Amino acid sequence: MILPITFDLLVNIFLDTDDPYIAAATYKGFYIPDGELISGEKNAIIPPQALADYNAFIVSVEDLCIDYYGLELTYLNFSEDNSNYYNFIAKDADGNTILKFRLRLRVSTHPAHRTKLQQQHKKEEEQSTELHRFTRGKKLTPYTIDYVLNKENTEIKSYEDAFIQLDQRIQLAIEVMTR
Repeated sequence: MILPITFDLLVNIFLDTDDPYIAAATYKGFYIPDGELISGEKNAIIPPQALADYNAFIVSVEDLCIDYYGLELTYLNFSEDNSNYYNFIAKDADGNTILKFRLRLRVSTHPAHRTKLQQQHKKEEEQSTELHRFTRGKKLTPYTIDYVLNKENTEIKSYEDAFIQLDQRIQLAIEVMTR
């Protein structure tokens, strides 16, 4: 007769921080992947790790806007072609919503182009419930940042470069919006 035996297995994993395959940077306390930028070519095959690095970069940008700068997210949309659309409203030093501007942020691997679906998303963005909750329907002047991030872009060499550039643009937008 065979008796079943059960036991708990505890595994401790120690990451070697000198391992070049686990490289990453931090900027203002945010994780920035050190992987290869993904392609901006339409229908390009993106390796899983490259897509994971891109998505980690996107999460860090969201955290920068919301946690570091205290922007209020009023619209969010991700498209299948690696475009990420955000609307943010700034707040003043007292935490009051500034009803003059909104930050429109698009981070994508390719330049913008209009399709019927994108036009529908644009309409949804304009009619966002969250936006109307904060503004009571008042139109705000959009401050737009369209940021294209791909390995074909010769001005951006790494996610760290991209994050720093994007941070500077967001900081400038907030300075304009909070004047």
